[in-house]
Amino acid sequence: MKKTILTLTLFSISLIASFGQTKSLAGDNLKEKIIALEKEAWKAWQDKNPSWFQNNATDECLWVTQAGVSNKDAWIKTGANACDVKSYTLDNFQLVMLDK
Repeated sequence: MKKTILTLTLFSISLIASFGQTKSLAGDNLKEKIIALEKEAWKAWQDKNPSWFQNNATDECLWVTQAGVSNKDAWIKTGANACDVKSYTLDNFQLVMLDK
């Protein structure tokens, strides 16, 4: 169970980092845009929709799980379908800007 929680946490962190690299999210709605992307990613993972990750993650994106580090291609081939996500809850989002 601890490995699953750790995997999900690291997955979430890696997605946020990768989305920050892919698109310019300037404006007042930055937090809302990032939250929307995070929710879309979790829904895509639950629905086993690797095309979402193909379209939204950078080629340089890395996923860190209990199995190790995967690049985008490896994640799409195996990680996006590696388990059944029956349910999840996302709450208490926080955004900390490191720079403009």
